Amino acid sequence: MLLIGPLLLYLFYPYGWHAPFQRLAAYYAYHLRHEHYPVEYFRELFTGPPFPVSYPFVMSGITIPLVVLAPGVLGLAMWAVQGIAATRRAIRRMAPPPRPAIATWLIVLSVLIPPAIIAHPSVPIFGGTKHWMSMMPFFAILAAWVIIEAARQLTTLLPGGRVLAAVMIAVATVLPTMETASTHPYGHTYYNELVGGHQGGARLGMPRTFWGGDARALLPILNEKATIGASVFTHRMNLDSFRAYQTDGLLRGDLRFAADLRRADWALINHQREYQDAEYKVWALTGNKRPAASLMFDGVPIVSLYALRPPR
Repeated sequence: MLLIGPLLLYLFYPYGWHAPFQRLAAYYAYHLRHEHYPVEYFRELFTGPPFPVSYPFVMSGITIPLVVLAPGVLGLAMWAVQGIAATRRAIRRMAPPPRPAIATWLIVLSVLIPPAIIAHPSVPIFGGTKHWMSMMPFFAILAAWVIIEAARQLTTLLPGGRVLAAVMIAVATVLPTMETASTHPYGHTYYNELVGGHQGGARLGMPRTFWGGDARALLPILNEKATIGASVFTHRMNLDSFRAYQTDGLLRGDLRFAADLRRADWALINHQREYQDAEYKVWALTGNKRPAASLMFDGVPIVSLYALRPPR
């Protein structure tokens, strides 16, 4: 790992090829000094440290599909116990841990360290689970190990064990696949069965979405309804994205970007509590709380399109 890991990092980080140490240092310095963005967590809006230590662990617990979460947690606990036992035996023998124990700790720590870093009260927690998603391949390995071991036990102990094992493996594979398909391309809005899906996440006061990419789904309606040269307040969609959509033909080229809501003809409003004041301003400006269109997921509004003034 010490030899191959840095080599792979260098090979797959083209930006750092010409000045690897300086650019890696700049990368880490940027994140060590990153500004804090507001985040909603169980109806409380956190705008700065200290952040709740529970955040990455709870968010993982309510966003990983249950058929992966349950065996993954069980596998993590079992492997941690095995690693501790092997380490104690090695200490008593005054000998280095055997290779299987080292591999066990590699997997366990690869699961625990990413969320543990984010759990520190001073670390920014914006952007949802992506900041510790590097744990997921190792967590999935542990979940798969538990499922395979359970299938082996079923096959050995029960007369119809082979059928039950096949059903269990199929369920563990098919259900997450179905969840992925049903949420695409809005997977970042997903909440699992423990909280009742996305509606449950909204009821609990958890983030509905992140950033402004969801507004892309409403661009065809905006293209159809907006007059020539109309200006658009895009809220969480920045100017670079606005221009990229125009370049790619997803947004009409005559439409103009408006940074000020009062100067816009149309407004895209992302339903994120930390930025919800923009929608209140729309209501005050127009006297109308009914959007021209909304992107909904599981009955929960994600982003809405408002007409701010009648066509000229």
